[in-house]
Amino acid sequence: MDTKNKTSLETHFPVQIVEVEEEDSGRRLDNFLFAFLKHVPKQLIYKLVRSGQVRVDGGRIKPNFRIASGQKVRIPPVHANLVEKTGVPSRRLEELEKGIRHEDESFLVVDKPSGLASHSGSGVRYGVIDVIRELRPHAPRIELAHRLDKETSGCLLIAKNLRALRAFQTASLDRLVTKQYQALLYGILSSRDKIIKTQLEIKRGSNGKRQSINSSSGKEAITVIAGRKIVGNHTLATLVLKTGRMHQIRAHTKELNCPVAGDGDYGDKAFNSKMRGLGLSRLFLHANRLAFASDGYRLDIRIPLPDELTQVLEKLAHLDKPENS
Repeated sequence: MDTKNKTSLETHFPVQIVEVEEEDSGRRLDNFLFAFLKHVPKQLIYKLVRSGQVRVDGGRIKPNFRIASGQKVRIPPVHANLVEKTGVPSRRLEELEKGIRHEDESFLVVDKPSGLASHSGSGVRYGVIDVIRELRPHAPRIELAHRLDKETSGCLLIAKNLRALRAFQTASLDRLVTKQYQALLYGILSSRDKIIKTQLEIKRGSNGKRQSINSSSGKEAITVIAGRKIVGNHTLATLVLKTGRMHQIRAHTKELNCPVAGDGDYGDKAFNSKMRGLGLSRLFLHANRLAFASDGYRLDIRIPLPDELTQVLEKLAHLDKPENS
């Protein structure tokens, strides 16, 4: 590499000496680097550590080394061509910027649109977290505090530093977090159904997709039915999660024979077809409230149903009349 090109690259990706803060103390070095070098491939980060280009207090270390407050981490230049590009379209950047419903020095709450994954992964080029990282490039850390299914819309909490993330995780373990959803369910949900409690296990179906199924070897899953409203011959339910299992609401409502509208994996085909005729082109599941308290910090955010879902309810109310009216 000639000197001119080397200087240009180091202008963008210079050697950095980063002092470990108290909130990162005890963290594995590789996890620290993954967060700091957000779009650098993990394979390259491991190579930088093992080749001695990453050092802690001047010494060579292993990727699983636990860093401590006050230590100085040397992070070498990274060639611009080796940084992964998320390729987030400008329309997504604009959509998510407009969708931010709360922001302070600790957290950000975004109204996640249906159809956008929470994070990138196999076959998914970018997710909400990647978009927010591009929107807030100077934030010291941007991490998902929890996740929503790709097809679910609504309140998604993002931590802006490790201290905030740990505070939310502690509140979750202490069950001090309220996650409330609204879902349109097939049929009329019985007033006797107040709490759904099963054991859910993740398995792959014949189509290769992962699903949550009721199993004696599964993990405890609890959903509280906090409210219900009859719309036509169906139920708009308010549901509160007491645990956070994969597809928990979708699996639980299927157990009651009242699956969520628009659910291609757990739902009723005839019901879904009827809902498509009313303009429903997505899963009718929306995270409408997120609240928690931790160490004096309080957050309570509510995001109403999007227009696309309220319009379906209006059409459904005119189409059907309750059978038990």
